[in-house]
Parts: sequence; structure tokens; C-alpha cells
Amino acid sequence: ALETPFTTESKHVLEDAVECAREQGSPTVSTGHLLQAILREDSGKGIELVKRVLDSDSAADCSEKVIAALTREESAEQSGGAAQKQDSGRPVNASNLEDVKLEETLK
Repeated sequence: ALETPFTTESKHVLEDAVECAREQGSPTVSTGHLLQAILREDSGKGIELVKRVLDSDSAADCSEKVIAALTREESAEQSGGAAQKQDSGRPVNASNLEDVKLEETLK
């Protein structure tokens, strides 16, 4: 099997995602934890992409928007309320974030 090497930046994000999961008491690392780890970065391709998608110059502003959206969706799901739906019809939460269109969720 061919091993794909990670960049130093991506290794740091993966390690930080593990830390995010631990901080939240999660036994697994989800895509939401990966996103939170990217948002913790001061610079790098990941945070630059999020800033472009959200049309923001500030990493802090992006972080606030994304964390608020994740919190709202997870709270709605846990309370049994109607969570915001995407095209797939599934509620948005940290476990299915790969299906989320950030610019639509955060408006």
C-alpha cells in the first residue's frame, strides 16, 4: 500500500482535531472537530479557504460564525427540535458536516 505523506500543517490540524474531540468528551474525531481545528489555525490553506467561502477577512469572525452554527444545530438536534435542513434533507451537525454548504448554513 502506498503511504500518502501529510504536510506539517495537516499533521498539526489532525492532532488539534483529536484535542478538540477530547475537550468535548467525544470518543471519536468527527469532521466538526477537524473544522474546529482548522479554525484554530492563525494561518494556512484551511483557514484561508474558510475565510474565502464566508467572504471574511477575519479568522476570528469565521470561527465565531462556524462555532455558533455548529452549536445551534447540535442543540436543535439534541432537544428534538427541527434542525436546519440542507439539500439532502438531513439535519446539519458535526457528524455530517461534509454535506454542509457553509455559506448557506451560516447566513
